[in-house]
Amino acid sequence: MITVCEVNSDCAPPLVCMSQRCQAECVSQRDCLRGLHCATTQTSGECFIDQPLDHTSSPCGDGRLCADPTQTCRDFTCWDPCTTAADCVADSICRHGVCANPASPSTAYGLRTQCTSVSQCASGEICATDRGSDSVCRRPCTANGDCTDIEATPLCAAIDDPHQPAGTMACVIGCNPVRQLGCTNRDRCEVNITRAPGGAMATFFECVAPTGMGIQGVACGTTSPMLGTCGPSLGCAPAMADMTGGYQCRRFCVADGDCHAATLHCTGTPIPGIENIDVVPGVLHMCEPL
Repeated sequence: MITVCEVNSDCAPPLVCMSQRCQAECVSQRDCLRGLHCATTQTSGECFIDQPLDHTSSPCGDGRLCADPTQTCRDFTCWDPCTTAADCVADSICRHGVCANPASPSTAYGLRTQCTSVSQCASGEICATDRGSDSVCRRPCTANGDCTDIEATPLCAAIDDPHQPAGTMACVIGCNPVRQLGCTNRDRCEVNITRAPGGAMATFFECVAPTGMGIQGVACGTTSPMLGTCGPSLGCAPAMADMTGGYQCRRFCVADGDCHAATLHCTGTPIPGIENIDVVPGVLHMCEPL
């Protein structure tokens, strides 16, 4: 039964009054304002503040549990727990074991904290760029185990900040290349390949500076992929259905609707080799011609 309302108090918690109807406050992280995250409580979505200033009246804290026992209390607020973003409501990123809103600024759970100097970062962190990305606070590392609370997949990799010592390695914060989530406003989510601990090369999703503008089907290499050639939400992949060799820009997808064209489908072959692929809810593919 739909309840007609004028103000939030006309609705039974946790429902709120929107468009004169009592309904869930959120079903996606996009429904919550910056600085808030969507968590499910009593089967309905509710927007919680990321970092409450008043800990006495915050949703939870020392000796005060979340109203929904399935939620996790962290930093005086309630979160849905997760192992990957697939455990969360839409448009989430799984960070530090909780479902976070990637659009939340300057918190340990949302967008990485932008910086101009190390004084703006937490103790032990560096202020650094990678492949021309915005300068953000990064945790130095020597092994993947140093990054276990950064994202669902812990990953330590080399960065190429010219102002840092050669060989500097930092924890990678994954991003979603299908929806372009998890990066600062200027950066975009792309495939990055660089050195991992031990000297091997790692392939992962990372926020980098905008470079190429190649669209679906544009060549991006002959014998090897040319990273940075393709536009946002596209990667450089071996050509399949409509070429006999070489590489083409292909749109990342988890469903046919992500391809934005009736002549394309989300291929049944999962993309291998991405070490932090679990930042994408669902099975990641690339768009191929029908």
